Amino acid sequence: VLGFLRRKPQNQAFHIWHARCNNEMLWSLLFKYLFRCPLRIVFTSAPIPRHSCWPRWLIARMDAVIATSPRAAELVDNVTAVVGHGVDVDRFQAVLTREQALEKLNVPFGEAIGQ
Repeated sequence: VLGFLRRKPQNQAFHIWHARCNNEMLWSLLFKYLFRCPLRIVFTSAPIPRHSCWPRWLIARMDAVIATSPRAAELVDNVTAVVGHGVDVDRFQAVLTREQALEKLNVPFGEAIGQ
């Protein structure tokens, strides 16, 4: 991984590292600053409630921060963009009842296991 990350990409000036959690942010910072890899680090934040001190320290060192909702953006400093998860809620809706779910799967209600 180190050999790959230390080489500059052919058509770009840097690699993009997408981090979602503390250990990914920490590794990316080590590669970028300790091993001098050409990286830009993007962190996606979806927390509610606010991050604790250690994650906030890591997040402050990211090149870009993306929040998954306006509410999540309020809890993180230096948000570059708000990008939702992109689920079409008209197309993908939860089934209202267990009976409807079983009917859709053609499973008789009396033969189903679980809730």
